[in-house]
Amino acid sequence: MTAKTADRNLHLLALFGLLSCIISRAPLLLDKSSILFLSLNINVGYIVVFAPLVLAVGIIIIENRNKKAQRTLIMSHKISYLSVCFFIFFLISQFILNFSLKGECGNISPHRFLWDFSLYEIQPEYCYSGIEEKIQNQMPYIYAPLQVWIYLVLALFCTVRCTLSIRESLFYSNAPLREDKNKINN
Repeated sequence: MTAKTADRNLHLLALFGLLSCIISRAPLLLDKSSILFLSLNINVGYIVVFAPLVLAVGIIIIENRNKKAQRTLIMSHKISYLSVCFFIFFLISQFILNFSLKGECGNISPHRFLWDFSLYEIQPEYCYSGIEEKIQNQMPYIYAPLQVWIYLVLALFCTVRCTLSIRESLFYSNAPLREDKNKINN
């Protein structure tokens, strides 16, 4: 993978994360949209369930390829890395706060998805007014709380890994300056 391809992939991943966050907060915005005369039926449940996983795996792959290339990160990469990590945490919060058992929107504690293992395999309801019954019935099955904890661990791993990568990039980008100072002083 060339440097330009890695850069483009990182920025596309950040754009996908931003669009996923927008769709999770405004699911009716793209409910019946069309692009180039193709009708899109975007189910917000699939975005909220699978986007954190796609973002986490994508950022790990891109970060590994950048690390193998021994590249220093420019500011746009640092911002993209951190924004993707933010998008992962945002989508996990949407997962916890907006999903509930069928017919129990507003009556269930969101923390139940973190601790209650009796919810192992459920087809949730997305608590957002105006979503059609057809879309609610096509929500993906979730495996709470196991899935929530896996997502949280992945998000923390990505954040720590990206933060360390940014830290190394800052250290190595300043390293030649330190060597030049030592040569001048000697």
